[in-house]
Amino acid sequence: MPTENPHEYVMYTDGGCYNAGKRKGDGSYAFLFKTDNREFVDVCCEFISNTTNNRTEMMAVIEGLKHANVRNMSDIEIISDSSYLVNGYTDPAYLEKWINNGWKTSTNKPVQNVDLWTELQKMSWHMGFNFKHIRGHNKDRNKTHAFWNSICDKACTYMLTNFTNPGFIVTLRYYFKSKTFEQINARLVERQDDNYGCDN
Repeated sequence: MPTENPHEYVMYTDGGCYNAGKRKGDGSYAFLFKTDNREFVDVCCEFISNTTNNRTEMMAVIEGLKHANVRNMSDIEIISDSSYLVNGYTDPAYLEKWINNGWKTSTNKPVQNVDLWTELQKMSWHMGFNFKHIRGHNKDRNKTHAFWNSICDKACTYMLTNFTNPGFIVTLRYYFKSKTFEQINARLVERQDDNYGCDN
């Protein structure tokens, strides 16, 4: 994480999941903090089984904020390509009404991923998050956003291809010049439960 100005962190996140075939439900997430280092950036990732795309997008933000370990979450700008996540959190028509309606949608159906929405709500208590939605897969008009988002996207793919062991948060070092990853650390996940898979 950059240390030049602790009040201006920019975190990029991404998540993805196979939705067909033998590996349906295998997913991963990745997050990084924008850095001024011109040689490499470290990306934290995790492989998750039995999950969905929306859950991995949410988990990327939750784990990234835990990793940041700052007192005021509003010091961090979160850049995500998930409209489900960003709109769900920032649009009063969604999260606020879901909570007031007992976690039911406008059509009285159960809201999906309540456990993760609740965790995000607790983390942002009284402070809120600074979310910014962008287009994913290197399609955003802002080249800076596209650049950092694409690294997260590549890290997710790396995990789904090269590290399909659940229960570890892996730190990958991405080298700008060679456009390659190097695994530099893997640590066991410490959670009270292992319910980052599907919530149903």
